[in-house]
Amino acid sequence: MYVLLILIVVDVLGLFSVLRRNDLDPINKVVFTLCIILLPIVGIIIYYLFLSSRKRRKFDISKR
Repeated sequence: MYVLLILIVVDVLGLFSVLRRNDLDPINKVVFTLCIILLPIVGIIIYYLFLSSRKRRKFDISKR
Protein backbone atom coordinates (compact mmCIF):
# COMPACT_ATOMS: atom_id res chain seq x y z
CA MET A 1 0.00 0.00 0.00
CA TYR A 2 2.92 2.35 0.66
CA VAL A 3 4.10 1.81 -2.90
CA LEU A 4 0.81 3.14 -4.22
CA LEU A 5 1.02 6.17 -1.95
CA ILE A 6 4.54 6.93 -3.17
CA LEU A 7 3.38 6.44 -6.77
CA ILE A 8 0.53 8.90 -6.30
CA VAL A 9 2.79 11.53 -4.68
CA VAL A 10 5.34 11.25 -7.49
CA ASP A 11 2.49 11.34 -9.99
CA VAL A 12 1.06 14.57 -8.59
CA LEU A 13 4.51 16.18 -8.58
CA GLY A 14 5.02 15.09 -12.18
CA LEU A 15 1.63 16.49 -13.15
CA PHE A 16 2.44 19.89 -11.66
CA SER A 17 5.84 19.96 -13.37
CA VAL A 18 4.28 19.17 -16.76
CA LEU A 19 1.54 21.75 -16.37
CA ARG A 20 4.00 24.47 -15.31
CA ARG A 21 6.22 24.05 -18.37
CA ASN A 22 5.58 26.64 -21.05
CA ASP A 23 7.77 25.17 -23.78
CA LEU A 24 5.45 22.21 -24.52
CA ASP A 25 2.77 22.23 -27.19
CA PRO A 26 -0.78 22.13 -25.82
CA ILE A 27 -1.42 18.68 -27.30
CA ASN A 28 1.73 17.34 -25.64
CA LYS A 29 0.54 18.74 -22.31
CA VAL A 30 -2.77 16.92 -22.77
CA VAL A 31 -1.03 13.63 -23.63
CA PHE A 32 1.41 13.91 -20.70
CA THR A 33 -1.42 14.83 -18.33
CA LEU A 34 -3.54 11.85 -19.41
CA CYS A 35 -0.58 9.48 -19.03
CA ILE A 36 0.23 10.85 -15.59
CA ILE A 37 -3.39 10.56 -14.44
CA LEU A 38 -3.78 7.01 -15.77
CA LEU A 39 -0.54 5.73 -14.19
CA PRO A 40 -1.81 5.44 -10.57
CA ILE A 41 -5.19 4.14 -11.71
CA VAL A 42 -3.56 1.28 -13.60
CA GLY A 43 -1.22 0.68 -10.65
CA ILE A 44 -4.12 0.41 -8.22
CA ILE A 45 -5.99 -2.00 -10.51
CA ILE A 46 -2.92 -4.23 -10.88
CA TYR A 47 -2.28 -4.11 -7.13
CA TYR A 48 -5.80 -5.24 -6.26
CA LEU A 49 -5.75 -7.95 -8.94
CA PHE A 50 -2.58 -9.44 -7.45
CA LEU A 51 -3.88 -8.97 -3.91
CA SER A 52 -7.13 -10.77 -4.65
CA SER A 53 -5.33 -13.65 -6.40
CA ARG A 54 -3.03 -14.09 -3.38
CA LYS A 55 -6.00 -14.14 -1.02
CA ARG A 56 -7.77 -16.71 -3.16
CA ARG A 57 -4.71 -18.95 -3.19
CA LYS A 58 -4.23 -18.57 0.55
CA PHE A 59 -7.78 -19.61 1.44
CA ASP A 60 -8.37 -22.21 -1.28
CA ILE A 61 -9.36 -25.38 0.58
CA SER A 62 -9.46 -27.63 -2.49
CA LYS A 63 -5.66 -27.51 -2.92
CA ARG A 64 -4.94 -28.72 0.62
